[in-house]
Amino acid sequence: MGPSGPLALQSLALLAQALSLLEAGELAVASFGESVRLLHPLGRPWTREAGANVAGALGFDQGRTRVAPLLRAAEALLPAGPDAARLVLLVSDGRGICS
Repeated sequence: MGPSGPLALQSLALLAQALSLLEAGELAVASFGESVRLLHPLGRPWTREAGANVAGALGFDQGRTRVAPLLRAAEALLPAGPDAARLVLLVSDGRGICS
């Protein structure tokens, strides 16, 4: 894990806590870089154990950051319809984002 990995983990923890305090709804977390992998799906409660599992699954070891596949995957996960509230927050180590 590079120097930005711990900062990304702290950011995720802070965002999860803030969204919980705001009662903002459900939270999903995906790992992304070369590929996208869903680590915590919508509909599953966010707990300390879930946070620890997600943190353990994040390796920050992919060589590139491919944003377009991530956005397509996020769109597929989000509820559809004109009245559905949707929010996507992107936390990245930025590795290879311009390549």
